Amino acid sequence: MLMFSVTFDLETDMEKVIGFFDDNEKIFSPYMIRYGRVAEFGTNYYDNQDLKNNILNNSFGKLYDKFYDALSDNKESNVTLALKSLYSTMYPLDYKQKFVGNDYKEICVPGSKMAVSPDENIYICEKVNQAYPIGTLDKGFCLEKINSLIGKFVNIINNNCATCNVSRLCDMCYAQMICDSDLCFSKTACESACLALKKSLISFYSLLEKNEKMVKKILNPKII
Repeated sequence: MLMFSVTFDLETDMEKVIGFFDDNEKIFSPYMIRYGRVAEFGTNYYDNQDLKNNILNNSFGKLYDKFYDALSDNKESNVTLALKSLYSTMYPLDYKQKFVGNDYKEICVPGSKMAVSPDENIYICEKVNQAYPIGTLDKGFCLEKINSLIGKFVNIINNNCATCNVSRLCDMCYAQMICDSDLCFSKTACESACLALKKSLISFYSLLEKNEKMVKKILNPKII
């Protein structure tokens, strides 16, 4: 089975992305798609892109309407694999699987996956900047750094997220907190995550209200 990892930014037309996979479904099948946006924190990548009026938001809106219309007409066949994959990976209620303790949101254990830089340093994953390596190819993982990283993350959660209403659904992780070779709480990243989560929940439950049975069958949310 083919596995596609699709990375997008604010200038990506997701209608064209979905159209590409739909047009080539017979060639690629069987296949899976995982979508992910270029992270907006710890980078100047988005400096020249419009955060509000952009191609990405407009195309997402059209795809949502297409999905909503399919639910309204009870036509599951109108929801292609590419469109299904887009929504099944975007809603926070569906993919919370890895935890470091039930009280500390969804965070990967550093070392469960990794990214390697050209200078042979090992990092938590491809989403983090290169300010906090957790080992090298020559020496392997540094357990002291990993333990320290987890401890700092837990302290940040305890000090900033204890009273948050959506902390268990939040997907903020090390990638949004690593700064200058250390971990720090980002209020901007937190507010952005809360806003994105609110929009996702509104969209998701609007779909459920329209055709709950079909949504469950297509997206298979695990805890609804």
